[in-house]
Amino acid sequence: INAEYGSLLVDKKKMHYSVLLVLVFCICIDAKTFVRVNQVGFLASDFKEAFILSTSSSLLGSEFKILSNGVSVYTNKIQIDRGTWSNSFPHVYAIDFSDFQKLGIYQIEVSADGEKVQSPKFTISSSELYSKLLYNSIFFFAAQRDGSQVNNTILKRQPSHLTDRQAFTYYPPKYSNDQLVGDLKLISSTTIDIEGGWFDAGDFIKFVETASYVTLMMLWTVKEYPKAQQAADILDEARFGINWLMKMWDENTKTLYYQVGIGDGSCSLASNSSLGCVIGDHDIWRLPEADDKLNVHTGDALYYIKYRPVFRAGDPSSQISPNLAGRLSASFALCYQLFRTSNSSLASSCLQSAKTIYSLAKITDVGQLLTTAPYDFYPEDEWYSDMEFAATQLYIATGDNSYLTSATKFASSYINDFDGTNPMNLYDIGGLAHFELARLLKSRESTNFELGPNDLIANLKAGLDQAVSVGNRNPFYFGISYSDEDDNVPECIGLAIMAGFYRILTGSSAYEDFRSRQYSWVLGANAWGSSFILGAVTDFNSGVFAHCPQHQVANLAGSLDGKIPILLGAVVDGPSDTSNFSDLGIPDGANTCPKDGVDTFKEFTHTHARYMDDVRAWPSVEPADDYTVISVLLFAQLYSGV
Repeated sequence: INAEYGSLLVDKKKMHYSVLLVLVFCICIDAKTFVRVNQVGFLASDFKEAFILSTSSSLLGSEFKILSNGVSVYTNKIQIDRGTWSNSFPHVYAIDFSDFQKLGIYQIEVSADGEKVQSPKFTISSSELYSKLLYNSIFFFAAQRDGSQVNNTILKRQPSHLTDRQAFTYYPPKYSNDQLVGDLKLISSTTIDIEGGWFDAGDFIKFVETASYVTLMMLWTVKEYPKAQQAADILDEARFGINWLMKMWDENTKTLYYQVGIGDGSCSLASNSSLGCVIGDHDIWRLPEADDKLNVHTGDALYYIKYRPVFRAGDPSSQISPNLAGRLSASFALCYQLFRTSNSSLASSCLQSAKTIYSLAKITDVGQLLTTAPYDFYPEDEWYSDMEFAATQLYIATGDNSYLTSATKFASSYINDFDGTNPMNLYDIGGLAHFELARLLKSRESTNFELGPNDLIANLKAGLDQAVSVGNRNPFYFGISYSDEDDNVPECIGLAIMAGFYRILTGSSAYEDFRSRQYSWVLGANAWGSSFILGAVTDFNSGVFAHCPQHQVANLAGSLDGKIPILLGAVVDGPSDTSNFSDLGIPDGANTCPKDGVDTFKEFTHTHARYMDDVRAWPSVEPADDYTVISVLLFAQLYSGV
């Protein structure tokens, strides 16, 4: 890794082993007062805010300082007590220093009960604050690559799962309570090549469910914010995703394959001699290249670890679950838009696949969506936004008005179901779909559609208003209820992106402070004082981020103390409902992390939210593709000045 990127760079999904521990480093003497700040920093003209988490009731009206190399360069008063965080911390004070615009690296200092407490370092910059974050986000996906096209300078990655070049196809597996029932049923003795793609999370399974989302997000980011290519080669990584998706979709037979590998098997490694026992990916801890070296035969418990099954979504030419159909057709339509000049052959193939898949979408009598096996890994139930976005991208690619008409119908169905746009994430891309469609409709004179741009903007606004209302009741202005959601970090990033979309569509800056507070929460201005993106800090010595991600490659080939090499750019889930932290464990072979086993974040636990930086803690610190790709879009926005 180039050293200049070292200081900046987040269930998974539902893995049954866990891996992330964040050592909270706080330069503080009084253990009951902590300063929480966006550890990446701010542009000079930005709204700037930090928080003081404290047991003390006497800080209101007292002084805080901004230090540069230990010297005070700014002072002001603590003017707001936002209320209680928990029984342990009855006070959260907000401090505003937006008027301080001098460029540099700083710390905030407060005095509490006679002791001086300092924040981690943060940056105030003129422009290049987000380029390294964007670079690191794409670095994560390079680390997630499977197959032969890996970079061995990234966590010593080696080619892996080359047996995927000749993979057998199977009917969807049967599960009961997330336990594989029986053996797999082979479809044909003919093999297919599905080498490549990205590992889904800290495990080594590959899903169209997530890969299609990642690919469309990358492609749309490049289309919308071409400047972002200066910071990271997003398009190259997106092309890697397209190549794999084209293997999972057979245009000739019109057949979709949706998953490679088994997550949860039917036995543990200790009982692998049991007749009919199948060991799944989540049952063992290893580097991915180890799978190719296994000496196994049909019927062996580890057989499907080396010879990974490919699951078919349905018979050739059969209808496709609309969530997958929408995201896949959108990815291929975007592929056409971005490559039609530079690679016309690829673009033509992409457009044909986009049209075919879209036409096969099952949009009546839908029932349970097809996501993964088991379904509980990704229990998605919203699909209107996927189809709305796909229809919009096909209209842009072809100019066929029927697609635009369909897009408005899907959008209308979404609005009928949701009185406000949900926080944007893997399970709901309504924010992105509404933005793209509203902008198109605003540019057209015709009003002969199911709805107009103002309807989409109103739905977007209603969703933001709901989040602002929740945030106003949270001392850190966090816009999501801890008791309602587990994908807190990606949804928080999604809210920040949606606020940016609203400003573009309306010219209103009504949500700009809210937007800043959401991504600042992700980057350290939260109760735990941790950045939920690995390496996303100004200074590794004072900065706080997860050191113990539940990620096999990071755990076995990376450092366990936050020093390079680490899985830069990885976004973790962050705080999760406290009930998710019982019975945590991982298979034998993982490096213990933290080495002392101490939960340094325990005292900051809320009634409904806990954060734990421990290799066992999948609810908090397992990074994932869908978590991280949404940060690509956010940092591209910010890097491009949006």
